[in-house]
Amino acid sequence: EDDRIALAAARSLARAGFHVVLGMHDRRSVCLASRAVREHVVLPDAMREPGEFARAVVAAGRERRPALVLPVGDPAIAALMDVRGEIEGEARLAVPSTEAWSALFDRRRTHALALAGGVPVPATTVVETFPEAAAVPLALPLVLRPAVAPHQEGSGWDLERQGGDVRREATGGFIDEPVAVIVD
Repeated sequence: EDDRIALAAARSLARAGFHVVLGMHDRRSVCLASRAVREHVVLPDAMREPGEFARAVVAAGRERRPALVLPVGDPAIAALMDVRGEIEGEARLAVPSTEAWSALFDRRRTHALALAGGVPVPATTVVETFPEAAAVPLALPLVLRPAVAPHQEGSGWDLERQGGDVRREATGGFIDEPVAVIVD
């Protein structure tokens, strides 16, 4: 999906007269064959190596002096949030403010904001540890989600490292990922 978004952005920017340099970790991406892309830079995978990805983007920016850096996809945005000062000294970085990003991807904050704004929300139980998650009585239908999006530090996906298998023990094997927020 990020490839299609990057391709659409590259085409739009090229039609507007911009010289498009595309950074991708997948050398087989269809985007690299587009006439809209004048150059490409091979980058580390933002999801697997966010620090390396961010350093590579900063280095590519210093070398090429772009007017705009447009990250595509949440992992790329998350990786660049920590180096935004380095990039914004050289180019415009098209990402939300740190406050907006934090509010958007911290589901606990989003839930609190919705409640404060009078938005109806389902009953929600937040758990921080595996024993808490295993102790929550479950009833269908339910939605299991991490408290913080998985590409951010403090993600609920860390429950797996606490010595238990939330998927098997708390959900009977129906869920593929460990969970920090349970909504029923």
